[in-house]
This record gives sequence, structure tokens and C-alpha cells, in this order.
Amino acid sequence: MYVWDDVVGRHEKRMKRLPRLHQLALAVACVDGARSRMQAYLASYVPKKSLGTLNQVVKALWEFLAAPKQKKAAFSQKYVDELQAINPGEDDPVLVRGWGQILDAALRACDMAKGEDPKELILDCLSYAYQGIMEMAIKLESKGAKTTEKVLSNFEEKSPLCLAEMKFQLECLYSLESGGQVESALFPRHRFPPG
Repeated sequence: MYVWDDVVGRHEKRMKRLPRLHQLALAVACVDGARSRMQAYLASYVPKKSLGTLNQVVKALWEFLAAPKQKKAAFSQKYVDELQAINPGEDDPVLVRGWGQILDAALRACDMAKGEDPKELILDCLSYAYQGIMEMAIKLESKGAKTTEKVLSNFEEKSPLCLAEMKFQLECLYSLESGGQVESALFPRHRFPPG
């Protein structure tokens, strides 16, 4: 996370200046982007039903964003409850690297959709999405190496997965800042596997 803090985290003020709906779009896009890049990896370790729940919640977030302003209903607490039910605890005997982090990112996006202050949640949401990718990258790329602070910093600078995630998050921010629409092709909603 050391490199992410310098590359993405330092843009927190810019994220907070976005209109509220754009802050939510940024959060959902980053959660969805990380989720889609983690899909095949998670499918090897996470129960299909749990992965399906995450996919359904992200899909519901996109549908919430796409609803016309005058017809926007409150985002359902049921989605938060479903995510919390599948979120592993620290004492879970089978912890999957990145799973808890992507769920925490999705929970932050849900909280934003439910009306909580996005200025308090946006950085956490993007950070958790990135941490999910980084944890997956450590599992896939480090081949069991020890993960000290120095090793992690060097790892982040060299990991294609980590670098791509930071680039994606910044591209989403730049797109929204430059007038990109919430419905932009940068935020596709069609990447959901069946189930």
C-alpha cells in the first residue's frame, strides 16, 4: 500500500471535490474493476454462491447509479446484510487473500449508495479495492516470499497487477473529473458471469 498511497491516495482531495454521484460512480467502478480482475482467481477459492452474491451486489450498485434521479429509490440494506454475511472474520479458518478486502470495498460503496457521506468513504473504498488486487497479486506472483514492508513496497512497484489497478483507478478519476458520464464505457456493467 505504500506505492498506492503515493500514486492514488494522494489524490484524496480531488476525489472529495467530485459531485456526490460521481464519487459513488468512482467507488462502484473501482470495486467492479477489481472484482472483475479477481473473478477467475476467487472462483478457485470462494464458494460459488458467495461470489454470486458479490456479483449481484455490484450489479445492483450499477443499476442504482443508472436509475433516473427522480426515480431513484433508497439503496437496499439487504445488500449490505448479504455482504456482511459472507465477509470472513479474522478468525476464519479459510482466509482467501483479497476476498475480505474486495467485500470491504463493496460495503463502502453500498454505504455511499445508502446515503452515507462519500467524502468519508471514497478513499477507503478505493484502498480496499486495491488491497484486494494486491493480496491476489502476492498470492499469484510472490511464490511464498516473505512480505515485509520493504518487500511489499518493491513488490507494488513491479507487480503488473498492482500497477494496472493503480492506473485504472486514476483513469476513472480523470474521466469523471473531465466530464465523463457515469454511463461512460469506462464503467461497463455487462461483465457479470451467470449465477
